[in-house]
Amino acid sequence: DVAASCERKATKGRVICDVDIETVSGRIAWADVVVLKAPPFAPPLRSRVGLGDARSRTDQRVRIPVALVATAEGHGIVTMRVRATLCSPNPRASGKSCRPRTKDVTAELVVGTDIEH
Repeated sequence: DVAASCERKATKGRVICDVDIETVSGRIAWADVVVLKAPPFAPPLRSRVGLGDARSRTDQRVRIPVALVATAEGHGIVTMRVRATLCSPNPRASGKSCRPRTKDVTAELVVGTDIEH
């Protein structure tokens, strides 16, 4: 499961969007988030954020922050691609079985106090 949300900011500046990745079985061996599209008023600081930058991490849950810089007030959608490698024990083989997963997610980005939803 993957979910994304962005903090709401009253003024321009740095804005953080959190991407939560969770698996119910096995573990998350590797993951990253790639920003596919951001509003013109808030470009990403980096277009790719890896697992090493995770705010929190367990075998089954990871929260990766994506930073954007709002240069003006505005309202828009951030589109991100989450890529992960999920591994689970494989009783038929010696070791584990890993599989790649990709999912696109969106989050609403709101900067400014006068912006209506």
